[in-house]
Amino acid sequence: MAEQAEASQLVLPPVDQLGFVVRSMDQALPHYSAVFGKLELFQFPLDKMEFRGKTTDVVLNVALGRPREDDVEIELIEVVSGSTPHSEFLERGRDGIQHLGFAVERVEPWLEKTDAAGYQTVWYRRVSDDTAFAYAEHRSGNGLMLEFLELPGRKIR
Repeated sequence: MAEQAEASQLVLPPVDQLGFVVRSMDQALPHYSAVFGKLELFQFPLDKMEFRGKTTDVVLNVALGRPREDDVEIELIEVVSGSTPHSEFLERGRDGIQHLGFAVERVEPWLEKTDAAGYQTVWYRRVSDDTAFAYAEHRSGNGLMLEFLELPGRKIR
């Protein structure tokens, strides 16, 4: 009951992204592309990432796209190396939708709001003055993770 009260305090911005974790990008990309349209593939090496209090170097293969210009972005994530919310998701025997993403003006105020509503920040990085991302999960461990993304030129819904 208290969990429900905490969650009801959080009013999130409109969803901007659906994040799917996949075991194999080679196997998943044709399937998701058939459903959502063309997805563009990138590799992201991320040095010295903090995840649950430990530092790790991470490499992710990421495919991104929007079925139509104003649609929610589709993100596929394959972990190549390192410990991340995504590798943890796979280790728990899961695959598929792992997070909801939100484009925001500044990440940190949203982390304060989610913390007050029963979430904890598990992955965070400020890349530059105008670029940051963070993942928050409910302290109960239930539900989807929330990603907040601050990126120059990103349309805030």
